[in-house]
Amino acid sequence: MPESNEREYQVVYEINVSSHFDGAHRLYDYDGKCARVHGHSWKVDVRLMSDSLNEQGMVCDFHDLKKILHDVVDDYDHILINDVEPFKKLSPTAENLSRVIYERLVTELENAGLTTLLAQVTVHESGNASATYYENQRADR
Repeated sequence: MPESNEREYQVVYEINVSSHFDGAHRLYDYDGKCARVHGHSWKVDVRLMSDSLNEQGMVCDFHDLKKILHDVVDDYDHILINDVEPFKKLSPTAENLSRVIYERLVTELENAGLTTLLAQVTVHESGNASATYYENQRADR
């Protein structure tokens, strides 16, 4: 059988939006300065991916996604994050924040009728430190 020069690939569209909030936290069971209350200007990046576009030629309307993200992160703005569930017991690390925000976004996107794949959430606690959460898609699903 002759070898084909054609490559097989899957088309993927990706969109990104960002938001921010200013909030304080302290880390539990941590031996260091971060065990004390301190604040950050947090930045949250969200990436959605899809193999198709809607009727308007979009993965999702940026305006809609920005509003959903803003509504989620607004719950952490100008507060002590440790005072908000699930962070009363769960240490509010950038890693945990990225997962909790991801899970909330999945719910909010579904509620808005947006079945687009949420690819990942990255939480920056500073200009040079961030944590990203995403869920790998298994082939057997």
